[in-house]
Amino acid sequence: MLYCIRRSQARLNLAQLNWPQWPLLLKGRDMSVILICILQITMAPDSQLPLICAIERHESDCDSHAIKDECYGCLQIRQVCIDDVNQKCHTKYKAKDVLGNRALSIWVFRQYMVLYATKERLRRIPTQEDMARIWNGGPDGWRKKSTLGYWHGVKRRISPD
Repeated sequence: MLYCIRRSQARLNLAQLNWPQWPLLLKGRDMSVILICILQITMAPDSQLPLICAIERHESDCDSHAIKDECYGCLQIRQVCIDDVNQKCHTKYKAKDVLGNRALSIWVFRQYMVLYATKERLRRIPTQEDMARIWNGGPDGWRKKSTLGYWHGVKRRISPD
């Protein structure tokens, strides 16, 4: 679980919250608490973080302001991806909203994986390869031969544990 440490040392559980709820929860708190929350969420160690960082390096050289072929941000997110996440999460983001917003980009990635990189869809536990190929080729990207080259590029950028 991800936690945000308040100045009072109490803990605030943000792991179960969706992105749109954070501003409501954090309203009225000082900026240092908000920054700690964002840093903990975007930098917390977890199983997807090495993959996310590798995809960022592969897609944009970690440039959160990158724009290329109607893809935006550090993870080069297209509007079709945002549309799927918006439908699931009842949000109204546009692809351009991820520009300069790494936390939102990562949130979109994670929500997209929750939608499509599932044991139920793949009939097995999804691997990093499956997730990278879904990110590149859409919901069925894990099956497409055309996403293999993308996976090999991302795989080269994953840091060994």
